Amino acid sequence: MKPNIIICTTLIKQYKKLLDMANIKNNINIDDYGHYSLIFYNEKGESIKTDLTRDLKNIQFKCSTSHFGKHQLSDKYLRNMDILLGYITKERGYSNEFWYILKNRLENSNLNDRCKLELTLKSLKEFGDLSKLGQTELFNMYEKFVGYCIDEKISIHFYSIIRNNIEQYFVKLNEKNREIIYKLNGSSLEFEINEEILKDDITK
Repeated sequence: MKPNIIICTTLIKQYKKLLDMANIKNNINIDDYGHYSLIFYNEKGESIKTDLTRDLKNIQFKCSTSHFGKHQLSDKYLRNMDILLGYITKERGYSNEFWYILKNRLENSNLNDRCKLELTLKSLKEFGDLSKLGQTELFNMYEKFVGYCIDEKISIHFYSIIRNNIEQYFVKLNEKNREIIYKLNGSSLEFEINEEILKDDITK
């Protein structure tokens, strides 16, 4: 259908249709905020909770899923299933299984906060194909990647603003007496400096 926009309702309804075709018992779950997810039942009658919308960024970037039966299925079971599906291989594994390389380098470096953030933002493309992600999923993956690689003590804030009916994505770094703002470029798929605002030096 056009426009080809993926939201929780359309994605879950497509997933339900596939499960119905395979004669797998399932039902749609709608939470108090109107968000759609799906529960299906295995051959033992056990319910398995899934949320493909929240997992979309992981699936598009070849990461391990976070919302597919995580409290009911073991990591080993999910991994074996993903190998059988061809989603990963025994040799390649998940994209996020290699993020620790950058995390360890940053922890053992003497870089300032700004350099750590900029290096992390530039490094995401080394772990997968950014063009495979939708715009929202790309933004969410950057947020997940930065959250994993950088010490939580560093003040970083991801946010979006809708201008002229277009959602724009930003990340802000608070460093000493200034804010540094980066904007997600839809063409390059990378965050670039948007503006630098110097705050009053509170020590004066």
